[in-house]
Amino acid sequence: MPAVDSRHLFDVLKATEVGENLRVVAWAYKTRNADGSLVYDSGGTTKDPATGAVIDATDQDVIDTPEAEKALADSLYELVGSGKGTTDDMHETFGIGRVVGGLYVDDDVATALGVEKAIGRGAIVVFELPRIHDTAKKILSGERSQLSIVGMVEREELRDAA
Repeated sequence: MPAVDSRHLFDVLKATEVGENLRVVAWAYKTRNADGSLVYDSGGTTKDPATGAVIDATDQDVIDTPEAEKALADSLYELVGSGKGTTDDMHETFGIGRVVGGLYVDDDVATALGVEKAIGRGAIVVFELPRIHDTAKKILSGERSQLSIVGMVEREELRDAA
């Protein structure tokens, strides 16, 4: 059975029709589940569709330090503020929607919203795409519950100062 590439997926939380667009609220990167357990991002991994076991690459992509959480939050707000954020359809059709908002949910935000035990932690993104687009139709029908994102990053190797 062929492996399924599950990198850079985000889960759709809510989709609302707004004029000619579909506004979608989704997890862009979830760092912790509601119970506090870490979420290991499958970015760059390939999983066996039958068992869910990681076949290849890094299943250890995790945001587990205050510095990493700050970097993720800062990156989210920089993306939203730039007006240049877009989403694509499973790495095939690029620029189908534009990012229009976002919220980084940390413990303080979750507590302020009164949802500290109800939702996970991480980056939530809001984007809009034309309702006539095939992907929007699939989201509305429930056929599609995930989309992919693409972005340019600069990776800097960090070394322990000790």
